[in-house]
Amino acid sequence: MAYTGWYLYTFQTTPDQLRIMAMIHNFLGAALAALFLVHLYMALFAIKGAITSMITGYKPREEVEILHSRYKISS
Repeated sequence: MAYTGWYLYTFQTTPDQLRIMAMIHNFLGAALAALFLVHLYMALFAIKGAITSMITGYKPREEVEILHSRYKISS
């Protein structure tokens, strides 16, 4: 988006290329917004306890053992 945005900001190309850059820029912006909304949904609704884990840094021991098998918890 920075590359296409720079071309749109400076107007240093032909009108046809500006139109193409604008379409690419808008497509990338829509994709970025969609990815943000998916991550927001996952953090709030799809994964139970995700927000609490981000705030407190706490994960239940069983979940850590299942999801992060390389992480060894010393007893």
